Amino acid sequence: MINTLFCVASSDTQATRIVSALRAAAFHEAEVSAWFQDLSRTRDYAVAQRIRLPEDAATPDAAARVRLLVRAGLPELYAHTYEHKLEDGHILITAELRDQAHTDAA
Repeated sequence: MINTLFCVASSDTQATRIVSALRAAAFHEAEVSAWFQDLSRTRDYAVAQRIRLPEDAATPDAAARVRLLVRAGLPELYAHTYEHKLEDGHILITAELRDQAHTDAA
């Protein structure tokens, strides 16, 4: 079973530092995603950072984003909290944790 790491960045610069640190810890580009409230920013960032575009992550419907976060493994209470962070302009970074070594590296 693959677990997912969730963290929130307050700026593009901080998000880029997090993504760079994950890559330095041997995370593959297909295991890391960045979620923005705006679909075009999500797409542009994924291309620029060479990371996975989250599937349906930038839907304009807040309730749909909460459902996506829950499906990704986040408890619903936290999903609502992260949704509010996205609405406030923060960036959600996710990374798939393949095994214990990967978890320790994150």
